Amino acid sequence: MTATTGQGMTATTGPAVRRTVEEAAMPPEIRLLLCGSRSRMDDGKRFEALAAEVDDWGLVVRLARRNAVAPLLYENLRAHGAGRVPAAVLSELRAFFHANATRNRLLAEELLRLLHLFEAHQIPAIPYKGPSLAVTAYGDLRLRQFGDLDILIPEADVLRARDLLLAHGYRPQRHPEPGRQARYLRDNKDFKFYSKDRRCFVELHWRLALRRLSFPFDAAMLWETGASFSLSGMTVPALAPENLVIVLCANGCKDRWKLLSRVCDVAEVVRAFPAMDWDTVVARAETYRGRRMLHLGLFLAHTLLEAPVPDHIAQRAGADPVVAALGARVRRWLFSRDGDVPLWGLQKAVFTLQTREVWWDSVPYLFHLLREMTSVSEKDRAVIRLPGALSFLYLLIRPLRLLWKYGQSLRTPRRDAPG
Repeated sequence: MTATTGQGMTATTGPAVRRTVEEAAMPPEIRLLLCGSRSRMDDGKRFEALAAEVDDWGLVVRLARRNAVAPLLYENLRAHGAGRVPAAVLSELRAFFHANATRNRLLAEELLRLLHLFEAHQIPAIPYKGPSLAVTAYGDLRLRQFGDLDILIPEADVLRARDLLLAHGYRPQRHPEPGRQARYLRDNKDFKFYSKDRRCFVELHWRLALRRLSFPFDAAMLWETGASFSLSGMTVPALAPENLVIVLCANGCKDRWKLLSRVCDVAEVVRAFPAMDWDTVVARAETYRGRRMLHLGLFLAHTLLEAPVPDHIAQRAGADPVVAALGARVRRWLFSRDGDVPLWGLQKAVFTLQTREVWWDSVPYLFHLLREMTSVSEKDRAVIRLPGALSFLYLLIRPLRLLWKYGQSLRTPRRDAPG
């Protein structure tokens, strides 16, 4: 049985009914935030009516800032609900919008500079997320919040690209010691850099997921694309939308969907590419054992932001009880009023394990957790200095320190930077 949503798309009755019931149970502040967290407003009157119901505008602003969707919310309020918003609230959001737009423009200019640099040295490069996603999916550089530049580089060229950034004033956050570069490339996925003034952060990726997350997405396949976009008159390569939506869903699961902006990214890609080959998307996700990650991302985009996910995919995603349970958990911490929902320790590990489809994909991550619990670090040694003969006691100090750290995180509000 099917039903027609407010966007005119056909969706399964199950997900549509679930979305309607869940939305009705939400306070108007959250319903306004969800309705306003999109670049294409289909029903301005509905949005204006929601704005008229809001009592706690402070909560709206806090949630929008915390979830990195304030630019989207401001643009929709300006266009459809300005008369319903207190002047001080609109002024605060306007100031944030323009500050974000200025920062985005500067980061986009730096991205073009880096792409020209790589091109001059014959190093292939594909930017993704950041300005690329803002332009291709949101349609406006100003509407997305991002804090760094993510650039995909072939593994064979990533050391040359790293050396170029170092030669042009960038500084590394982590730098493998001589003789350990091969191991670093094997065990990691990116090099992180920051500019001298720390205004620009750059990540050079040669793969898009750590080995321990068991998401064996073939990085070579990402280069098989004819996709591109225009940025300040320059034609810039981009990920094919069929690959991009999988990558965004995998990244969202890696970060436990901590920010509504992560869900917005998926929803905006679905809206921006109506001709996307969904058979290819599903086939690739299944090949790389990422179907549940794909389903969770699309489930959230569809139920929270009314993304026009195809009927058969929405139905399959909603029918998975694990996806439904994880989706409910994500909604709970996205809209927590005080922002102190824990995303560390056991809950973090369980969430990651539940996104796995087969048990053997959990083994590398479990080994990582065991190693994290037993590998002594400099932070452990800083707690107390022990003589060499007693250094074995650090194996007891480490789990106690981690328990304290994670216990503190339960009481500390999150402050996550958008990517």
